[in-house]
Amino acid sequence: MFLRQSTAQTVRIGPFIDDTDFVSEEVALTISAADIRLSKDGGNMVSCSVGATHDEVGYYSVALGTGDTNTIGMLDVMVSETGTLWVKDRFYVLEEAVYDAMFGASAALNVGTAASVTGAVASVTGNVGGNVVGTVASVVGAVGSVTGAVASVSGNVDGNVTGSVASVIAAVSTTLTTAEKIDLYEGGAWYKSTGAAGTVIGTNGTPGNPCSAFADAVTLAGTTGLNRVYAFAESVATATIPDMELVGVGGRPYFIANAQVCTLLRCKNIEVFGPFGAASQVYADDCLLGGSTGWWVQARNCFISGTTAFAAGDSRLSNTVGAAGGTTIFDLGVNASNLELAGWSGEAKLTNMDATNSVVVDGIGVITIDSSCTGGTVTIRGQISLTDNSGGAVTVIHVTGVNLTQINGETAPLTKFQAILDTTISGVITSGGGSTTSFDSTSIPTTNDGQLVDKVGVFTDGPAKFRGFVVRSYTDATKTLVVDTLNVAPATGNAFLIFA
Repeated sequence: MFLRQSTAQTVRIGPFIDDTDFVSEEVALTISAADIRLSKDGGNMVSCSVGATHDEVGYYSVALGTGDTNTIGMLDVMVSETGTLWVKDRFYVLEEAVYDAMFGASAALNVGTAASVTGAVASVTGNVGGNVVGTVASVVGAVGSVTGAVASVSGNVDGNVTGSVASVIAAVSTTLTTAEKIDLYEGGAWYKSTGAAGTVIGTNGTPGNPCSAFADAVTLAGTTGLNRVYAFAESVATATIPDMELVGVGGRPYFIANAQVCTLLRCKNIEVFGPFGAASQVYADDCLLGGSTGWWVQARNCFISGTTAFAAGDSRLSNTVGAAGGTTIFDLGVNASNLELAGWSGEAKLTNMDATNSVVVDGIGVITIDSSCTGGTVTIRGQISLTDNSGGAVTVIHVTGVNLTQINGETAPLTKFQAILDTTISGVITSGGGSTTSFDSTSIPTTNDGQLVDKVGVFTDGPAKFRGFVVRSYTDATKTLVVDTLNVAPATGNAFLIFA
């Protein structure tokens, strides 16, 4: 018989038989709690919590308490009374959930491992390791895999479904999030001439399946919202590109414009050639530029060759190098097209300038103003050798700092500079370091007290290095200088200069 753990239950023990004739039933025994001995799951015997009363035909009722049934396992009940044979009955105490599952009013579960279940199962909580043949009303928890037909699924299926799905109720999303697009494309649509044609998001234009048509890659870059195309080195691209970035991979692929309008095209590591359509705007970084016309360009760290004709607007080339052994031609034939060459290096010719054009050149190299120029302004900075063949039609402005010709070819500037050096006092603080207003220096030549007043000096080392000062008073007897208050105090041993 099975008992529920820690639950009061009444059981029958017996029959109690007379120990003389071995037949008669003993129906009037007095059985106390101490007479009933219990062994719980093989443990030492203990007294029961209650005695026993006769029921019928020699069987006695025992109302076991919660303390009597508190141990899972075998429960042996033994009684030895005078005048009767001894009686032993064995019960099995089960955990509450197990007992309820087996004997509860709505018990419907089998607890344990079942190799297979045939028939209807109302519900399963937990994992089913084997096969289920028949209908499962519902499953709570994870299902590793299902082989065969599934009538319906409510909720999400996170894994894969192999086989046919008869119908899907509710929406299935086909829109990738921005994060998912970036995960698939690694930041842009990919183009390679040996790729595959198509514009299916998630299928075409990925690093593993690049587009074979450049126009398809441009389309995917737009539909995914990434606005970037990666092009492999052997590719040749000719297409109209909207607001987008074109990046060369594994070398410099070619972008050959064919009168297309490229609005805000951003190129990186690309060779750019050919005529652009009107109003094209191109940004180039680490690119090779040549033979392009009709564009407004902002370039940085590029190499340029051939003839470049600019559209109206302010084009700027920063840290750009002209073709070695040749002359780069900049054609400003379009009205109001202006050009700035910042950090230019190389030889260039300016052509077709008129009064609406202006050019600023800063760098090292050779600039020639062609005879086709009828007006405009050219501003020269840096080490630029300029040849003006416009016959004075172009206004040339030289912005220079040091006149190198005078320093190299004349003695007057050098004489003046030597004079400055000759009157400069070089000293070291010998005492008084740490003060922001005064210090002593025995290295100052003997002079009168007023000779150094209002002279300007500068520290050349120490905590006050490169900080200037003005001498407000000087005492030659103690070699003490009083200066305007410094924001950093010099230290003893620091060097300084005074321009006397």
